[in-house]
Amino acid sequence: EIQDSKTQFRGYYSNDHLAAIAEVELRDNLLDINSFVVSPTFFRQGVGSKLLKYLLTTLSFDSAVVETASANQPAILLYKKFGFKLTKKWMTEIEIEKVMFTLKR
Repeated sequence: EIQDSKTQFRGYYSNDHLAAIAEVELRDNLLDINSFVVSPTFFRQGVGSKLLKYLLTTLSFDSAVVETASANQPAILLYKKFGFKLTKKWMTEIEIEKVMFTLKR
């Protein structure tokens, strides 16, 4: 399924362990970060920052978007650190508040 997917996957390895992974989709100069996950073993070690920096510096795009739960403060702080701005807030069908962040180049 991953090989047939229209999305791309980028990972960050630390000592031969997959520490973080991002699922991204590039379309019409928009970088859509569909999924961004850091293994709990690697929390607070800068892994998320390294992977996000890699995405933002190696992929060609005019704007980028990412979503997360509004309660996910570590992710929100990471996105804000890289210049993402809050652009949308909503409640899902299962009562989880989500937020969207956008980065314009």
